Amino acid sequence: MGMAALLDNLLAARAATPVVRVAGLRKRHGKHEVLRGLDLELRRGETVALLGCNGAGKSTLLRCVAGLEGFHDGTLTVQGRPPVPPGGRRRAVSLVFQGLNLAPHLSIGANLMASPGLAERPGAVLEVLARVGLATHFDVLPGGLSPAQQQRVVIARAIVPNPAVLLCDDVTTPDDPAQAGEVGVLLRSLAANGMAVLISTHDLSLAGTADRVVFLHDGQAHESGPSADLLGAPQTRELRRFLNGVIRR
Repeated sequence: MGMAALLDNLLAARAATPVVRVAGLRKRHGKHEVLRGLDLELRRGETVALLGCNGAGKSTLLRCVAGLEGFHDGTLTVQGRPPVPPGGRRRAVSLVFQGLNLAPHLSIGANLMASPGLAERPGAVLEVLARVGLATHFDVLPGGLSPAQQQRVVIARAIVPNPAVLLCDDVTTPDDPAQAGEVGVLLRSLAANGMAVLISTHDLSLAGTADRVVFLHDGQAHESGPSADLLGAPQTRELRRFLNGVIRR
């Protein structure tokens, strides 16, 4: 086997290996069991959207993957290792929370230079802004950007350390499909460059841009599949009821 073929095989094997592996995960908040034996795998180059009612465990799962919360049973690995909490060495995960958290009186560039790893590094800031399609917006104030552009700045801040896994917790609003489309395109472009993206959302427009959708119900992965199939032809009563409820809002 030639060197090129060997390299192709190694890259294919790397892409096929789950970067996040969750098996039998259980997590309690007090006496309430939020996650009840959850199984999930996420691979490089893949975007997966988590859907489910409030309290289904979407954000809890993201916080466990990010190392912000522990769990009571099961296994969870990121790149074959237990999750590393924020500030730990060899951390492979970045988490984008709800809310923008941009200083309104500072330019986009200044906001990013206030982030760890970018202080006094305008060249690096321009590079990360280019990755999210905002290279010409260095001197623009947050108020001069659309909501979708502001969210792209927040995502830019999260990808500074070039994480293997990007976690997004309700980063769009269901009443703004244009924002969902723009953010969804960005997340898919990051995945196309090798990142694994896991999204917790109530926004069906954003979920529709993902490769796969996983519907959480009763603390488990109740139904999963390609986004077009799962959103267009749900197989279970619980998912149909959830989708109908979201559409009627």
